[in-house]
Amino acid sequence: MICDFEPYTGKLQPADDVPDLEVSSNLVLRLAKIISADKHYLLYFDNWPTTLPLVCHLAKSKIFCLGTVRSNRLPGCDFPSDKDMKKNGKGTHMEKESA
Repeated sequence: MICDFEPYTGKLQPADDVPDLEVSSNLVLRLAKIISADKHYLLYFDNWPTTLPLVCHLAKSKIFCLGTVRSNRLPGCDFPSDKDMKKNGKGTHMEKESA
């Protein structure tokens, strides 16, 4: 269910009282301000805003999220290339867990 949206029209400033996490994450944080903490909401978004700093910031606010992450947005975490993943067929996936 879509609760709120904001079309991208250019550079976005960070929301008040939150860190500047770059344009796509700033938009998510601004829209997420209406979500009450401790209510067990799960926020879904696509790969454009999904970054580790955004996921961590939302988790500290007790807002949990799910999104596809681009491999180039996970520094220090090596994934097989898209070409190598395609060789393994449809539905191939890779999971990583931090210690």
